[in-house]
Amino acid sequence: MSRSPPCVVVLVLTFLSVFLHLTSAFPTLTRRQQDNVFDISKYTVPLSNGPSALPSPLSTLSLKAITLARGTQNYTCPAPSSTTPGTPCPTPTAAGAVATLYDASPLLSLIATRSPGHEQTILNYLSRYLYYFPFPSIISRSHHNDNVKRGDGGFNVPVLGTHYFDASKIPTWDLGPSLGIMKAKRVNGIPAPLEGAIDWLLLESVAGTVGGLKLVYRVETVGGIAGKDCAGVMGGVQVPYSAQYWFYG
Repeated sequence: MSRSPPCVVVLVLTFLSVFLHLTSAFPTLTRRQQDNVFDISKYTVPLSNGPSALPSPLSTLSLKAITLARGTQNYTCPAPSSTTPGTPCPTPTAAGAVATLYDASPLLSLIATRSPGHEQTILNYLSRYLYYFPFPSIISRSHHNDNVKRGDGGFNVPVLGTHYFDASKIPTWDLGPSLGIMKAKRVNGIPAPLEGAIDWLLLESVAGTVGGLKLVYRVETVGGIAGKDCAGVMGGVQVPYSAQYWFYG
């Protein structure tokens, strides 16, 4: 059963977008300065879809980053010549993903000053907001280039890193010098609450990880599911999705 944001959240999101559109909401800060300004440790990763839940992070781990992701889940379909006549139409095969990761901590800080106590409720709808909002209008500034200023007509949300699959098809998150590069494997998953959305996942670090990240959760997913079969499609298929990634180390 799909969830729809309550009217109050829609109003707050609208206000938030207008506020960010019209003001320089986020001063130029390095990653370390932002961490010192706003503490994200009080927030708890969403784990439950209702009937089931992902395992909680170990108490020995601490929350290192919360990101909003927008990108594509990628699939392949065989060429018509590779299928046997009369056989059922093949289904798309998963072929990794590519996404940009936006640092949620400045957004949480901003929401906390405008609507105290509702930060995570609003954040948990931002994945849907990012999925449906015209994404090219979101202008971002990288943590690795603190001299880039906000462009006209968009959000000033810092890019923390990227998500992709490496040459060995291992899911990878590059979060820059401060947090490192995480390579991970799936250890648990549950269906997403939203219809047509990819699963919520828990992944743990594997060999090749650089830095201290140990766990990553993919939650609050929207989209990303390919069609049921490859009818009329061949080659690569890119399906837009958005999600939150929570990193622990």
